Amino acid sequence: MNAARGAGPRPWLAIAIGAALVFFAVGLSHDADRIFSAEGWTFHVILRKSESIVAFFVVGYALDRATIERRRRFSFGTATLAIALYSGMLEIAQWLHGAQEGLGWNAVDVACGAIGGALADTLLVIQRRRAARARRPRRTSRA
Repeated sequence: MNAARGAGPRPWLAIAIGAALVFFAVGLSHDADRIFSAEGWTFHVILRKSESIVAFFVVGYALDRATIERRRRFSFGTATLAIALYSGMLEIAQWLHGAQEGLGWNAVDVACGAIGGALADTLLVIQRRRAARARRPRRTSRA
């Protein structure tokens, strides 16, 4: 492996897969559902959806990093689409486990996945632009 390329995609891919598996298991856990559903709190749904966006962001960002380390190019929307699909698979698994949220909430949950993925894509775009600016030679003014 080329030393200039860094550690390569393996650490980021391992993080993406590990996080995806953990969050998938948490998504199927009835105990976790009770813990994270602060039913007594008026805005418990907002809390749960915010938590899911953060979890989807973590998986999406690690996936984006693994992709960019492997291919050296980045396509905006990679994490958005991949995480929306992952979220959809989680919704199907939850339905098979007896969840009865309804299609409306399933759609909201998949949208939360897409939002988390889009945030990951956006952060990576910002980081790449900053890195590109830092690599550009600085212009010096001549007096």
